[in-house]
Amino acid sequence: MDWFIIISLLTLGWILLFIEIFIIPGITVLAVLGILMMLSGIYFAFYHFGSTVGWITAIITIVLCSISLFAAMRSGFWKKLSLRQTISSRMNEEDLENVKIGDEALAISRIAPSGKALHAGQTIEVHSTEGYIEENTKMEIVKISMNKIFVKPKS
Repeated sequence: MDWFIIISLLTLGWILLFIEIFIIPGITVLAVLGILMMLSGIYFAFYHFGSTVGWITAIITIVLCSISLFAAMRSGFWKKLSLRQTISSRMNEEDLENVKIGDEALAISRIAPSGKALHAGQTIEVHSTEGYIEENTKMEIVKISMNKIFVKPKS
């Protein structure tokens, strides 16, 4: 029964650590729980079976965790989870050439405080200067600053 508890703690700790690293990184709760479970398993090995078995359990745990981490990195598993595309353009960069202060645009989404608008047949991202603007509202472009287009409802 003691071995079952030790192996269960070590296995569950490894699974939680694996989930933290590869599936949902950044949570840290799972990593902390995983490490605590593995340390508890090693502690129980020391407590129930003595220092020799405890050290063997600790070394085997470290080696198996290292091998599994290395194997996961080498197998391309990490590449399946990572984004390999890069975005080289910016929103509104090309659209700013056609946009001038005083032009009219139509809200095609709720502007709260930013959203999409239709201007000269193109969809652009706009930011409201006067709170929320409902969909299908005519707007006036009042300011262009640092690739951002600011609008207000047309009165």
